[in-house]
Amino acid sequence: MASRRIDVRAVSKDPTGQVLRALYAYASPDAGAPCTIEHDGRSIAAREGEPIALSLLGAGVDTLSRSVKFHRPRGPMCLRGNCEGCLVRVDGEPNRMACAAPARDGREVRSQNSFPSAQLDVLRVTDWFFPKQFDHHHLMVRYGTTINEVMQSFARKMAGLGTLPERPAEAPLPEEIDCDALVVGLGPVGLSVALALAGEGLSVCAVEEEPFAGGLVRDSLQWHSRDGERLCGAEASDRDLAKLRAAGVSVRLSASACATFDDGTIVIQSDRALWVRAKARVFTNGCHESVGAFGDNDLPGVYTARAAARALRYGVRVGESVLVCGDEDPALDALSDALSAVGAKVHRLTEGERLLEATGSSSVSGALVGRDERSAHKIKCDAIVASTSRTPAFELAGQAGVEAAQDLDRQCFASWADELGRTQRSDVFVAGSVAHGGRSPVRESAVARSVRDYVTKGRVR
Repeated sequence: MASRRIDVRAVSKDPTGQVLRALYAYASPDAGAPCTIEHDGRSIAAREGEPIALSLLGAGVDTLSRSVKFHRPRGPMCLRGNCEGCLVRVDGEPNRMACAAPARDGREVRSQNSFPSAQLDVLRVTDWFFPKQFDHHHLMVRYGTTINEVMQSFARKMAGLGTLPERPAEAPLPEEIDCDALVVGLGPVGLSVALALAGEGLSVCAVEEEPFAGGLVRDSLQWHSRDGERLCGAEASDRDLAKLRAAGVSVRLSASACATFDDGTIVIQSDRALWVRAKARVFTNGCHESVGAFGDNDLPGVYTARAAARALRYGVRVGESVLVCGDEDPALDALSDALSAVGAKVHRLTEGERLLEATGSSSVSGALVGRDERSAHKIKCDAIVASTSRTPAFELAGQAGVEAAQDLDRQCFASWADELGRTQRSDVFVAGSVAHGGRSPVRESAVARSVRDYVTKGRVR
């Protein structure tokens, strides 16, 4: 398996190359000491602290796990914990997302739900024998109770998501936090809202499920302006985060808000539960990303545009021949230029064409594209980067009682809010791409004033 590690410092000094160089100059992968992890008995060169999924991708390992029932190959798609393609066993603990588990010297990584390995799983024959459906509940009924029970037992053993941990996990007591406002999501909007809330004199707790702040800005391959300077996305995001901390905001990274109630919100941070009691909740948790609907879109080697950009940030190229396609998005042009700058052959669709199907057995080996099936032709590639319209992550706000409204412009549902970020619940506010504010956009400063009025004056609509 060929290495996909790249040295961004060697790229040309065109605008895209300069952004990549800036990313390396600011947060070089060289800052992480070289280490070795073990994957299914094979030693893999890695760097301390980088996501294990990228360590494996850098070593040419596409397939990290198998699907529960049909044992189809699975690999990382989003690289940010929003899909199930990179579930592995890490140091005896099952169902760890390899994109969220950091590499450390000596870590033992094992593929799950496969025999003998994810790369070569003999149970894949299930998929080939039952191309339409596999109903193991009735498959052997006609042959009697005994044979049916044996079949049921076999089916249960071959399916599932890993086996029990090798050691019992500790159960630390939850930490309790009281604050005026809880901000969920620290993308650019969440950072701005939390800073504005602190400026209004409120005590603020801000949580972000990823280990860093910035959202799409951090993963972008474009320049950003901060205090009159031109910065790469990572540095711009870290500056915003530093301002937040300097303002006295309690920031919790790698902290996922998983449930919210009238009397508090459950946040999981590093296997520990936080119980956050806030007078007001502000949801700025952005959108879900997907690769869109096309044949075999679950093959290893299919990535979101954000995932491909993030891989470059860590010095990993997702493929040597890459099809980049999707909805109109300026970021795709920057990504295509960046992939070309690091030596990848980049394919783009012509006007009117669309991606019909990914081809390949265990990973992507090509793509069928065309206006329709009759005009389809094949592009040979080892990676597909697809970008589609993002879907607002309105579920958590929905738990808090916020109505999901149809957004005709974006052709999706989003959390309803007025131009001040207010919702049907007087203590719940939404802002950013998760919000649907009708014709008027939701402004961060307006949200902060709305929250301040509610917290300090108890104003109820």
